[in-house]
Amino acid sequence: MFQIDYKKLIVWLVPSMLRQSIVMLLLRAAIMPIRELYDAFQLFMSDTLYRLNHNSQVCYLRAVLNDKFDLIERRILIDDFEGLNRIYFWPESDRRDIDFSVTQYFWPDASYADSGVDFTVIIPTGVAVTAAEMARLNSTIKEYKLPGKNYNIVRI
Repeated sequence: MFQIDYKKLIVWLVPSMLRQSIVMLLLRAAIMPIRELYDAFQLFMSDTLYRLNHNSQVCYLRAVLNDKFDLIERRILIDDFEGLNRIYFWPESDRRDIDFSVTQYFWPDASYADSGVDFTVIIPTGVAVTAAEMARLNSTIKEYKLPGKNYNIVRI
């Protein structure tokens, strides 16, 4: 946007007869809060421009996730969700005595086509994601995805 160098601005605005080291140091100390506000404004503007330049398209969402979580190798991918079809053995109204609570033979509920998932975020094992970073990842995806779209996070 615009750049202001406050050290040069003080020198330009102070008359030459008052440009002594003590006066200049006092003026620099006096404008320090203004410089801090200006720096905060510059950070806010750069963050806002970044958010405006990245939307919910897959390429931009992948770029945002890689910028925040895997800046060097950029291995995080986004893929269309291809769900599995459910296989029903018998209606639930038929109460059978067979226990299907053993989960090793079945897929998780989020893997089926009727789970409502629209896309999958693939995170490789080389990307170290702690619980706090996983919360940041979820909030970042929710910030940039379209409303009404659901996602699934898969670690490979």
